[in-house]
Amino acid sequence: MSWAQDSHGLVFKSNELKLYFDGHHTWAMKLSQLPKQKGNVKIITYSLPDLDYVKEQLGRRPHHIWLLCNTKFKEIAQEIKNTFPLIHVGVRHDIHSKVLLISPNTVYITSANFGRSRWHETSIGVRSKEAHDAYLHYSFVPLWDSSEKLRSYP
Repeated sequence: MSWAQDSHGLVFKSNELKLYFDGHHTWAMKLSQLPKQKGNVKIITYSLPDLDYVKEQLGRRPHHIWLLCNTKFKEIAQEIKNTFPLIHVGVRHDIHSKVLLISPNTVYITSANFGRSRWHETSIGVRSKEAHDAYLHYSFVPLWDSSEKLRSYP
């Protein structure tokens, strides 16, 4: 049985999928090439459980990054925005996803929030421009457009 192409999602093919099932594929590993990457990075996370860790990761290249988290973590998100004024930061009340989009063709979907985790976590990495662009267009952009954008304060 095959999935049908419909308004609920994208059916696509990729020659490069990776399932990380050992709980050791951290956000640091996902973002390890950030200083070398030229494209935009979009991060969706429910929470920001370790501010120092998040700052360390974002400090590798503190621009061309969009971070969206749940409104419950607005104070921490505001501190990130104040530390990195070139990073776009938004909050929404209904965010629970944990997704990382790295332009032009990488999508990570993970159970881990953006930070260190002591839980067993699972991730899937996909290299597909079609999947990246579809998620960006149909999910990230509408979420971002309707989010509260934070401004930096000295």
